[in-house]
Amino acid sequence: MKGYRQGDVFLKKIEAIPKEATKKPNTILARGEATGHVHEVIGDAELYERDGTLYLRVRSSVELRHQEHGTIALSRGAYEVGIQREYTPKGWNRVVD
Repeated sequence: MKGYRQGDVFLKKIEAIPKEATKKPNTILARGEATGHVHEVIGDAELYERDGTLYLRVRSSVELRHQEHGTIALSRGAYEVGIQREYTPKGWNRVVD
């Protein structure tokens, strides 16, 4: 499995995006709750969603950018987008970036 992590965002390479996934209007993977900074893909890519899960299709080499993290180059292919979570005594919480 090939994966990439940038802050609280994790990208896992997958074989294909589900056919039922709906195309999103932008390529913002996540927004920071405190700062408003974004994890955004710059280049020839499309973002999809199905049942609350995001998927990214990269058509050529692109960059994953964030104002507080290093830029990551992504190769062509399909990815599942995950947001890191942590367990607390009150339950699972999304990691705040």
